[in-house]
Amino acid sequence: MSHQSRNILLVAGAHTLVCLAFLDYVCRSFGLSEWLLLVHAPLVVAALLAALIVAGTVTHLAPHRRGALYIAAFFPSIVVTALFAIDIVSFATNRWLAVGLTHSLVKLWMQALWNGEQLLPVSGGVLTGAAIVVAAAVILEILIWAKALKEFRLTMPQRPAAIAAVLLLTCGYAVFFQQVASRSGRSELIGADPIVAFLGSNWTVVDANQQEIFDRFRRDGPRRRAAYGRHTAFDRKNVIVITIDSLRADHLPLYGYTRPTTPFLSQLHDDGKLRRVEFATSTCAESNCGILSTLFSKTLRHQVAEDFSLFALLKDQGYDTHFVLSGNHDWMGQRAMYGDEHTSYFDGQSSTRYGWSDDRVLVEGLERIGAYQRPAFFFFHLMSPHIIGHKDERYRLYQPAVATLNMRALFRGEYDRTSVVNSYDNGIVEADATIRDLFSVLDRKGYLRNSIVVILADHGEALGERADNMYGHVNWLYQETLRIPMLIYDDSATVYQGVAFGTQLDVAPTLVDRLGLTIPADWEGVSLLRAPAPRQTLHQTKLTKPCFAIIDYESDRMLKYMQCRGGAREELYDLTRDAAERHDLAPTEPALIAGYRTVLDRWRNW
Repeated sequence: MSHQSRNILLVAGAHTLVCLAFLDYVCRSFGLSEWLLLVHAPLVVAALLAALIVAGTVTHLAPHRRGALYIAAFFPSIVVTALFAIDIVSFATNRWLAVGLTHSLVKLWMQALWNGEQLLPVSGGVLTGAAIVVAAAVILEILIWAKALKEFRLTMPQRPAAIAAVLLLTCGYAVFFQQVASRSGRSELIGADPIVAFLGSNWTVVDANQQEIFDRFRRDGPRRRAAYGRHTAFDRKNVIVITIDSLRADHLPLYGYTRPTTPFLSQLHDDGKLRRVEFATSTCAESNCGILSTLFSKTLRHQVAEDFSLFALLKDQGYDTHFVLSGNHDWMGQRAMYGDEHTSYFDGQSSTRYGWSDDRVLVEGLERIGAYQRPAFFFFHLMSPHIIGHKDERYRLYQPAVATLNMRALFRGEYDRTSVVNSYDNGIVEADATIRDLFSVLDRKGYLRNSIVVILADHGEALGERADNMYGHVNWLYQETLRIPMLIYDDSATVYQGVAFGTQLDVAPTLVDRLGLTIPADWEGVSLLRAPAPRQTLHQTKLTKPCFAIIDYESDRMLKYMQCRGGAREELYDLTRDAAERHDLAPTEPALIAGYRTVLDRWRNW
């Protein structure tokens, strides 16, 4: 072997080892099988080999031109920098957002920037800094590879045995990859590999136990749907679900807030048409999970696109199904979870008049739907209270308010809290006005008559109440991110006996029960038409390294257990006496803590 060949092998081997060492850290961080290294290593080697073939061709065609050496070095430099970037950014997005880096995510992000939207918590300064780091890395790599490639010429292996060995290894890896991939589109090894995930559409990293749960629900959902059958003897009311992004209950007058943020909803309640669930909670602290908990009556660990959802059930009973949504629901694969059986689908990307996160897109989308002909299901999603939601000038009642979005300042706690709260409340005022407009159009088109409407949030929002200046949602399960409003519009005299306590899981069972249909046995919520009973509800932040919570409800008391960092951090609160969760009871209640650990361990394997 020549001196130059050894240099190239050393440089390529060093880069490969760095990639594998980082991936080994990822495996340990997310509890993944280290067999993932066997998937990743050949992909890294193949990418480097392809780059070296191109580099060798360049040096072969222009052997004595100095510039050609740096041009040749550019190809492996770009490949190595891209591999490192994919590994690092994929780790970061899984750690902070519970999603993997995919090309579709990058595309969505670039589209959002082009349209003046913001989907990720990065500022212009962060982007500039990242660009500088990448440019510096490419320059450094060019210098390293230029030195290694000096005097390098591309030669094809002459020995048949060498060619046969390369082909045999390639075929062996292809068979191995195919066998792993055939387990599932979101298998632990294939879905977790940063390269495969980036080239494909694997958003979520899951361990083997979670993968088995997903596979089971994928098998069971279609079977349960087929067995449910079609019914004729029930009340064919229109069914309307409205979720409001990031809306917490304690910023509505209906739940004791002093500001008149929701005059329309308050008037409906005063007129006796709107029931209030006294204490309602989300199952998680992010949109995808919260929305699907509402529509599927399933917690995060059981949510799969093939499951038997509320809208699938109603479609099978002859309903039209309409999705009219503010925001971009391609985010994190959410639209794929909705399926493609809808009568109509319209989200922020469909609008020709407004930005993605402008709630005026809802009326625009609703106007495209014809007048009532048959029973219909509607799902509306509003964005205005969310930090990225458009705040129309007409509804900026409370000042000073945040006029521009600066994610970096927000998450570092540098915003003035009064300004943040004012902006948030202005968003709620706009959401209330949007719901008023939706009711008006639905009434004009004949859908509001003989209807039942549920209005709730997908999760809450931290507004800097705690000592560490937490803002936003996703990574915490304190009550500001979990407690949500839940309101039921029903102008009949129907009595809802279970409105003292409810969760998002209860929406679908309540609606189906109200229609007079049987609640599917695998739905995890209860009907709020029925008398309440003691229950324990389970909550988590995400699929990778989550925090968990158990809310233990009885009519005379409500306890909440939280566990983070694999049990290294545990908290216990009495929500009846300590709604703001200021007094941690965990140190003084070891027996209760042990019991909740047992409940949580049992649930993880369900």
